Amino acid sequence: MLLFSIVRCSGAPSPGASTPTPEAAETASATTDELRQMADELRSQVPCEAHDTWQDDMAFWDSMRGYDCFDTPGPTFVRVYAHEASVAQTLADWDGTFGKNRALVHGESWYVIGPPETLDAVHGPAGRQLIPGNVQPATVLSARQDYLTTCTRFALSEAERHLRHPGRRSADAKYYARLFPQVGAAVRQAVDSEDTAALRAVEEERQPAALSAIGPEAKKACSFAYGRVGSTVQGVG
Repeated sequence: MLLFSIVRCSGAPSPGASTPTPEAAETASATTDELRQMADELRSQVPCEAHDTWQDDMAFWDSMRGYDCFDTPGPTFVRVYAHEASVAQTLADWDGTFGKNRALVHGESWYVIGPPETLDAVHGPAGRQLIPGNVQPATVLSARQDYLTTCTRFALSEAERHLRHPGRRSADAKYYARLFPQVGAAVRQAVDSEDTAALRAVEEERQPAALSAIGPEAKKACSFAYGRVGSTVQGVG
């Protein structure tokens, strides 16, 4: 469900609107190449012959590299983010999934989720050690981060729709066009630049990982859209 609505004017928040905490530092802890290298190093520490590759997070604003590994003794998930605050923010989506067969190890900007016996071998990328104890509580997303996260999720939905049903538009297409100007067109163009036949052959539940190749382009479009309408939207959820 979309978490934003378009409002008629900018300015002070409406009465009762929540005030986000100060934005987390926008200085990335790693470059794109470093994200890839860290993800590859973590993958090398766990069973990961059968896998999906994530070239970006299609449900969150920050840049990410990762893997879903499907080898015995069970699924293992590797995630490396550009910003340290993203670890706690994205781990919130995993709440309730941990137990005796699924555990977590993490560093400042990365984590691995999987069977405890698999995680025993994880020692972290070179120069980036495990952090003992629990993950620090997540900070509230800034208005910009919240918008970009919602926009990225819209981008994935639009990419999947365009891939499966070219030419079909959402019933709310006009609304999305105002909320995320030019994003839909950029996403469709990005999908068309990929091997669409190969993408359609991927199992539906694994298509988000396959479509993550367009993540950086989609997020550029979302960032541009925020520059145009950021002062005219407010959270509604």
